Amino acid sequence: MKITLSIVTYNNKCIIGPTLDSINKHYAGKILVVDNASTDGTREYLMDLANDIDNLEILPLKTNIGFGKAHNIAIEKIDSDYHIICNPDIRLRNETISKLAEYMSKRQDVGLVVPKFFYEDGHLQASNRQLPSIFDLYLRRFCPMFLQRIFQKRMEWYENLHLGYDYEYEVPSVSGAFLFCRTNVLKKVGGFDKRYFMYFEDSDLGRQMRNLGYRTMYNPNAEVVHVWQRQNHSSLKMTIVFIRNGIRYFNKWGWKIF
Repeated sequence: MKITLSIVTYNNKCIIGPTLDSINKHYAGKILVVDNASTDGTREYLMDLANDIDNLEILPLKTNIGFGKAHNIAIEKIDSDYHIICNPDIRLRNETISKLAEYMSKRQDVGLVVPKFFYEDGHLQASNRQLPSIFDLYLRRFCPMFLQRIFQKRMEWYENLHLGYDYEYEVPSVSGAFLFCRTNVLKKVGGFDKRYFMYFEDSDLGRQMRNLGYRTMYNPNAEVVHVWQRQNHSSLKMTIVFIRNGIRYFNKWGWKIF
């Protein structure tokens, strides 16, 4: 069984080191890091690490082409049974990869599986989603807190809290922070849709796989910690990117208001 892993970085010097340390403790396969023209020293830091880590390959880019397109560069290079899409702010827990590999080997109808996510403080990170609608996206990202409290049940439904996070089920919209994919299916759909610069490409990928008859599942027996930097909330530029890619997503899959 061959497993590969790719990470896309952009100005992640402060967080990529612990992520790679965590991965190397639990994983011995190929690690491809695509750097999106970082300007904070991330690329130089990675190049130095690659001199000491045999399974680490750095793919430096001249411009920032976005999350999905950068991962696609790595996906085109791999030859494996399973491929992991990993954020630069992920920390693995014991046997995460082996548990997901075993899970996938027994379920040939599954195109990808996601683990249970935790914050650094140990609290659950509700990362499974229903398919996005205009209402739910506005409610979660732009709505005042008092209105969010009024629609709390709706928000819990959107984050699958009504189902809970203690047993496996199919996830309509997965988190791209850590995706354990069947490589041949990932290549069959052509990787991520290159029209998305960032955001919505993970939900799109799941829908593409389900259109081919593969399931997108959640497995609570495998766990990761996700540091999670919410750039689209704190940056006007990333908020604009979020809105533009949301428009691309709804133009492709149909506009869902509620």
